[in-house]
Amino acid sequence: PHTVLKGEGAAPFTIDVPGGELDGVGQKVFGAAAFRAGELALVFVQRRGARARLVGMAQGKLRVAFSPTGIALVPNLRGLTTATRAADGAWAVVPPALGGPIPLGDLLVQISRAARAPR
Repeated sequence: PHTVLKGEGAAPFTIDVPGGELDGVGQKVFGAAAFRAGELALVFVQRRGARARLVGMAQGKLRVAFSPTGIALVPNLRGLTTATRAADGAWAVVPPALGGPIPLGDLLVQISRAARAPR
């Protein structure tokens, strides 16, 4: 299952990632994201119909983990900050800068607000 915060609707899509393995022969593309079967991740994609690619290669994928109490967390956001647009159109960083871990729900609220902000 997936949730769309901005852009095209909730139809299923395939994420194309460079590199891979076939019949024991592989190619690694440095900077490309890696996915594992059953993994939960927050992804930022640019869609073209039923296909998509990650924005910023591996930077477009944030791993989601679960706390011992079952809360979905994004464990590592070092270097990521969120911003909001003021009435005069200027961008301002929302303190504090994100570090992690942060509950997935809280991060989705921040991303949703930023996605709805006028440009």
